[in-house]
Amino acid sequence: MTTRTQLRPAPEAVRDAVAAHPGAEPVTRAGATIGVRLALADVTGQDLGALVRASWAHRAPKRLAAASATKGQLPAGIGRPATRALLGVGPKAVRVLEEELAGKGLALRS
Repeated sequence: MTTRTQLRPAPEAVRDAVAAHPGAEPVTRAGATIGVRLALADVTGQDLGALVRASWAHRAPKRLAAASATKGQLPAGIGRPATRALLGVGPKAVRVLEEELAGKGLALRS
């Protein structure tokens, strides 16, 4: 089972992600590119973190996105647990979790 994620960064970031990760695919709706879908195993934690930040900045209220742009990270207002969850889970953590679940006859939902 391949665990995939779907993010909604700006269209130019989608193009960059598709070019950098062969398994990535653009997500479209009504002919417009609205995001990118990729397997977690195909992306590094650093690249995934950058895509999450780009997606957040693209979809967040403008005043929050502007405030975080000056600091280069997600704003503290979203909360420490959310920040840790977004930035601390990479492909290795997902793989370990999948292995543990498989050992118990369970699996992540696709």
